[in-house]
Amino acid sequence: MSIKQQMEQEKDRKIQSLFGQIMAGVVFFAFGALVLGGLGFALGWALYGSSGMTGFLEGDTPTPEGVNAMRILQAGYALGGFLIAALAANIFIGYSNRKLFHIDFPVSQWLLSFIIPLAALPGIMFLGWLNENIPFPNGLSHLREMLLANDEQGIEMMMRLLAQNSTVDFIVNLLLIAVLPAVAEELFFRGYLQRVLQNKMSVHAAVWITALVFSLFHLQYSGFLPRLFLGAVLGYIFVWSKSLWPSIILHFTNNAAAVFAVFFYGPEMMNQDPEELAGGNTFFVSSAISVVLSALLIFAFYQIGKPHSNLKKRES
Repeated sequence: MSIKQQMEQEKDRKIQSLFGQIMAGVVFFAFGALVLGGLGFALGWALYGSSGMTGFLEGDTPTPEGVNAMRILQAGYALGGFLIAALAANIFIGYSNRKLFHIDFPVSQWLLSFIIPLAALPGIMFLGWLNENIPFPNGLSHLREMLLANDEQGIEMMMRLLAQNSTVDFIVNLLLIAVLPAVAEELFFRGYLQRVLQNKMSVHAAVWITALVFSLFHLQYSGFLPRLFLGAVLGYIFVWSKSLWPSIILHFTNNAAAVFAVFFYGPEMMNQDPEELAGGNTFFVSSAISVVLSALLIFAFYQIGKPHSNLKKRES
């Protein structure tokens, strides 16, 4: 057998290995989402009956039973499809879950993990505005309208969960919309998918491919660019700290900001045009300041961890 043939066989094995590792995640995700999501649905049905299961969507305002049933269903889906699936997939392919959660990094990186998403909020709003105003060819204008209509349905669903005005509802929403997704999604996308890709390609490619999948997975056209760049930041933060905690904190703070905004300022906050909300030119000025400040803070995060991290492939 020639050296060229041996190299081609080794290449084939690597491609199959990457495909197999990715497919392991897909299978565990599908199984976890089906089983835990199904259990969530069954529990919601057992507790609130058929009227409770349909009460979330009927009428202008969801029933309390409908909201609770939807919360149980969503929690089951997130736990099974992301958190448990990622833990199981890592074990299946031989990666350590324990290494993902070390806390041996500077306190300043902990603090920056909270500060960066807050500083980036105007910039994220600008990316959302830019995303919604991307011009489509005349022949595809109907596609843009269809995508935006789908986004409106998604926002309405989220508003039905968030538009609860008691302190208990606020705490539950914070756990369900900020804490659980931050832990579960970071474990699946950064702690599993990006980790697999980093061992097969450059770190930059792994970060951006994972960010792309992360954004597409949320099925929201107007949120594609904000989530793409958020996913990239989360990916690099993971690389530079070699721990999921900073990414989890950043993800949590980003989601929690929306929960706080709706609770204290009302659901209309989510439906307002960002440009109108900020006020004309002020919107673009604040967005520019936000982008520059966020970039400086992200660079500071990188510099702080530079002696302890690099862009080489991570160990499993």
